[in-house]
Amino acid sequence: MRPKSPVAFSGTLSDRLTPYPAEGVASSILLGKDDAREMAAGIFCFIGVGAREGVRTGDRFTIYRPQPGFDRKDLIVNAAHGGTSYGKWQTPIYEARIVEILKRRNLPPRVVGDLVVVDVAETTAAAKIIQSRSEVHVGDLVVRR
Repeated sequence: MRPKSPVAFSGTLSDRLTPYPAEGVASSILLGKDDAREMAAGIFCFIGVGAREGVRTGDRFTIYRPQPGFDRKDLIVNAAHGGTSYGKWQTPIYEARIVEILKRRNLPPRVVGDLVVVDVAETTAAAKIIQSRSEVHVGDLVVRR
């Protein structure tokens, strides 16, 4: 018989379209259990908010990771810079315009998963990752839902 989980959760899990909230309690993952740097569903971790910010046992947080910035190398299709259908139209002016547009883009953070708080201290909380879409890293953002 499987032991009952200390985290009772029956809500809707996040998906890749879960919006990043404009306001709310936010922090980051400080540390994984046993000093883990990469985590997944079922692993315990510690977050940098606690009772002082109003966090309680059972609170649910969504885990986000900021999108990487633009790198000019992202435009390279292969090592020879060949194989692009737009290569004959690509001029230095065109490339400069595209690079400038891509540098200004503002992508929302990527949804990585969900966690539920299992224990709360004054300034930190212990949480269990209940769902992960990819590996969860120390430093990923967490926002209360």
